Amino acid sequence: MWNWVWILLIAIGILLIIEEISQFIWRRYLKDPNEENTTLLRRITAFGKQTINKYRKNPSL
Repeated sequence: MWNWVWILLIAIGILLIIEEISQFIWRRYLKDPNEENTTLLRRITAFGKQTINKYRKNPSL
């Protein structure tokens, strides 16, 4: 008797998960590339690249 309620709730849950995933993709991958990179991984890689470039310019350090 309550099977249709569970099926409806599962369908709504799946649609909500799909919506959240699509919003994540839009925010993450389609944002303006000129914005600052605020993620921790990007900040770490940028700092590493700056350090490598600094020591390449002056190898005596």
